[in-house]
Amino acid sequence: MEDNSEYPKWKLFFDLGKRNLEMKDNISALNALTKSIAIRNDKHLSFFYRGLANNRVGKYQEAVIDFTKALEIKEDHYSYIERGRAYNSLKNYERALNDLNFANKLIRQNNKFKESSELFHNRGITYYGLKKFRNSVIDLSKAIKLKADDFFVFHNRGWAYFRLENWNKANSDYREAIKRNPENENLLICFEQLSLINIKLQNYEEIIKFSEKGIALSVNHYKKINEKLTDEKREYINNKWLLFLGFSNIKLKDYKKAEYWLNKVNFLYVNNINIRPAEELCRSFALSHLGKVDDALFYFDCYLRKRKYRDFIYPEIEELLYELPNEMKNIIRVIYQYKFSK
Repeated sequence: MEDNSEYPKWKLFFDLGKRNLEMKDNISALNALTKSIAIRNDKHLSFFYRGLANNRVGKYQEAVIDFTKALEIKEDHYSYIERGRAYNSLKNYERALNDLNFANKLIRQNNKFKESSELFHNRGITYYGLKKFRNSVIDLSKAIKLKADDFFVFHNRGWAYFRLENWNKANSDYREAIKRNPENENLLICFEQLSLINIKLQNYEEIIKFSEKGIALSVNHYKKINEKLTDEKREYINNKWLLFLGFSNIKLKDYKKAEYWLNKVNFLYVNNINIRPAEELCRSFALSHLGKVDDALFYFDCYLRKRKYRDFIYPEIEELLYELPNEMKNIIRVIYQYKFSK
């Protein structure tokens, strides 16, 4: 007969840990479940729930150990899915794929297809990590059909469509993600991706809309009350927003507004060799159209000096080179011996 002398105690900590998980008090859940396991270590759900807690607090290797122990006691698709999630977080995508494929096999064997939404969501993330973007879209679409329709599944499918250069579908997914949760902590990523996508789609009013939202949200996120911003912090807050705003207004032929936004860039503080030459080219272009030739040439010189160190990451912005006024092109040819390819 089983000795139940300590049963109430382990169960008490187990129930407390499970309740804390439901309340998203993950540290307390972790502590309670650890105490439960110290008393009795033959219950697979104890390890399963502690694995969930470890996943939530970012202890992914510990989560893998817990889910492995849970699977040793009892094999089920939930533990394989969650261990796959932990492997994804560790960027060990091959092991994640093995676990998620095995979970899929168990689900099919037990006819539990309605429980596959998390499987497909996590395997979609795995395929993305493996750079199999079409497979990622397929699995994330399956997850959506199975009602895993929260912010993250649309956000993640947006990334996969972005990598496939399917700009319209990526655009739709990021908008849907925002609609599902307009307060999500990853909203800045959505605004940035939507700005980049709409550069590709040449929707310049949309770029302005999302960039203005992005810069406002950045300030709210990263500026403390009454904080005097350092150059480094200001650059971090502005990120690419000023570049997007300057470029969009240039394409809309509002050169004064483009100059207004680009004037906010601190060109003395250089922390991103990829972004800075794009900003300087935009500034040179706007100033050229405003008749400020000397200033335009100064920023064109800055652009040329930085551009040679890295590949240019915004081809749409580099196209401004060939849209410069002919007078400016002629001056550049003489001063810099620059040969325009168009």
